[in-house]
Amino acid sequence: MKIEDAIIVLKESVTILSRANGKTILKDAIDIAIEALEKQIAKKPRENSRKVIAGIDGANCGLCGGLIFNPSKYCNRCGQKLIWGNEE
Repeated sequence: MKIEDAIIVLKESVTILSRANGKTILKDAIDIAIEALEKQIAKKPRENSRKVIAGIDGANCGLCGGLIFNPSKYCNRCGQKLIWGNEE
């Protein structure tokens, strides 16, 4: 199962739980799991945010806007997985 598929299943489960009995501890746990899984899907830096700072290629995180430097694999601020170019 791919991360994207797991996210879909978990989101459907949350919808069912919400209809059944409102806010639950399990729903909260699933929401946290979805957020963590979504951060594992690599995102590019924000468009037009690339800049060179002290000779280092930098940009802003596509999720939180925090400053990130190439070749960082994850944002130090929010934990979002990063993709800088055409790599997968």
